[in-house]
Amino acid sequence: MFVGALLRCRTVGTVNGQWPNLIVGGTQKAGTTWLHRALDAHPDVEMSSPKELYYFGKPDVDDPDRQAWYREHFSSMTTRYRGEATSNYLWRKTDAPSSPKPDDRNDTARSIRRLLGDDVVVFVLLRSPVERAVAGANHQLTMGRLGADDDIITSAPPLGVVDLGFYGRHVEHWLDVLGEQVVPLIFDDLASDPGGVLEHVCSRLDLDIAAIPVEQRDEILRPTHTRAQIRQSRDVQDAPTFTVRRRDVEHLLELYRDDIELLESLLGRRFEDWTNLDGLAEALVNAD
Repeated sequence: MFVGALLRCRTVGTVNGQWPNLIVGGTQKAGTTWLHRALDAHPDVEMSSPKELYYFGKPDVDDPDRQAWYREHFSSMTTRYRGEATSNYLWRKTDAPSSPKPDDRNDTARSIRRLLGDDVVVFVLLRSPVERAVAGANHQLTMGRLGADDDIITSAPPLGVVDLGFYGRHVEHWLDVLGEQVVPLIFDDLASDPGGVLEHVCSRLDLDIAAIPVEQRDEILRPTHTRAQIRQSRDVQDAPTFTVRRRDVEHLLELYRDDIELLESLLGRRFEDWTNLDGLAEALVNAD
């Protein structure tokens, strides 16, 4: 603990502000917006505005100007937990075909460990990688970064449409670096039981869920509100979407199958729905 604090002091020097001690680290399209809002409703937690700061996702974390900019977001916070949510933090880039070339100067998990130390808690939200790839592609289409005729599987590796879904690879590295400071959460649980997820989050932080004002808690846990938040940045009705055929779902599932098994072994939990081709096809296929 002392060594970690000393390293942080040497790194930040006289930079003003303070560091967060709570990170929501991903992944995209899996409920990070909902969790950011839910945490911010607790009187013992303040979350950054804007939500996604993406500080640790870039290699210049030791640049004094960037540190000052980042720490300033938390400078006025006096609560027990100070946090931010950036949905790309979890991404562990490698030389895999779907991944952009990794930047050896940047390892998000190690940067968080070095700068935030032993006390930071990192929540990572995980969603069926096949579903997440399709949702992510539609988001990038809506943002104008992909075209409707692009191939979901091969297009634009820097956007992470496919590579973000290799959770086994990502989570294994984060657990190696941060251990029990990493708390995985599953989108399926959030969609079916947001109250249970919020209870689990508060328990991990040793917070009383009852401290969230009743009206806010009821709003956060209301099914329509939950769905709206976890889908906030998904395509609006009548917006263009990718054409998804059964063979696309099959291809994605084969890409992810071994990695899903790795994640299951890491978390001690089965994800049968994530490998159910018929169920995925029923949910995702929109063309013959």
